[in-house]
Amino acid sequence: TTRGMHRATPLLLCLCGLVSDVNSFSVSPALWNNAVLKGGETAGAVNRAVGFGSVGSHSRSVLRSRTGTCQVAMAEVETSKAEVLANELREELPQLFDINYTPKWDLYEEKVEFMDPLNKFEGIKKYRDNIQLLKDSPLFTGGKMDLHEVTVLDPSTVFTRWTLAMTFKAFPWKPRLLFTGTTKYTINPQSGLVTRHEDTWDSIDDNNPVSLEAVVDLVGQLSPIAPIAAAGVRTLKRAGEEAAPYSVLRRFKENVQVRRYEALDMVQTPRGQVYDRDSYNAANTLLLGYRGDALTAAENTAGRVLASTEPLLQFDSGKRDSSLAYVLPRGLGTGSPPTPKDGQLAVVSLPARDVAVY
Repeated sequence: TTRGMHRATPLLLCLCGLVSDVNSFSVSPALWNNAVLKGGETAGAVNRAVGFGSVGSHSRSVLRSRTGTCQVAMAEVETSKAEVLANELREELPQLFDINYTPKWDLYEEKVEFMDPLNKFEGIKKYRDNIQLLKDSPLFTGGKMDLHEVTVLDPSTVFTRWTLAMTFKAFPWKPRLLFTGTTKYTINPQSGLVTRHEDTWDSIDDNNPVSLEAVVDLVGQLSPIAPIAAAGVRTLKRAGEEAAPYSVLRRFKENVQVRRYEALDMVQTPRGQVYDRDSYNAANTLLLGYRGDALTAAENTAGRVLASTEPLLQFDSGKRDSSLAYVLPRGLGTGSPPTPKDGQLAVVSLPARDVAVY
């Protein structure tokens, strides 16, 4: 199968007259291939002309016209060019920034237009150079794209949603940049090639190049202030390891994020007993007692001091059932986690879910 030629929707080939009603019946390949078309052509010849070869046994249709009965058939036709591109993107984008992966440049027209909040240019060479700059260059490395959605909007438009991260290696602190957003691919309906690639970011309102908002966003992520401040806060909070693996689905202004957390195990305080500062502190003390630290013996059946982890979870449905939960660290080994000695606490498994973090 060549690109652009896939198993596809049926095409009704009317053999005569105007259609007034449709009835289905089965027909043998021989009958189909011998059906007489206008001008004396056979259905087999038509199939060969459009590149489909012979036709197997299929359910056929009979269309009755005002002038008589004409035979029609269900024939294989090309999948829409947009669907073909969507399938290519599903395969290509997750590995686009892998060092050893060669992108499929033949998906794009020579004069492809590119636009994002920081750039606007035309031509496949500049398009390739831009990808290579982000992929591996004196400025950037470690690019990774998480593809969340690929949707065909119409015969000439494909929409994608993604998260893109990369390391800016030119600075000693090597900041990790993170962007979430969408791409609108416009294609030539005849050739199926991309004529325009347009990116938007979730973190800004003005996505027209060159966007001052985009520049400020980028500079903010490059600045050493944010990581230093974050490290200081973590030290003051005596924060621990990040125990709950996640991926960022959306990143908004002021670094508000929508994260997809993987399934995890946690130790949870009683529901409905966190309702003010004092009760919050009491619940936090219960959790601290469970895991222990250098000054506090661990109140769990293993007598084992467990690592401090992030985030400390708070659950509240608005029905006065608020509680706190300590995320159990990864790498506890096989078997069940240590059981709390305090009967108020419970080990709970939490399925994967999307969470807003701010």
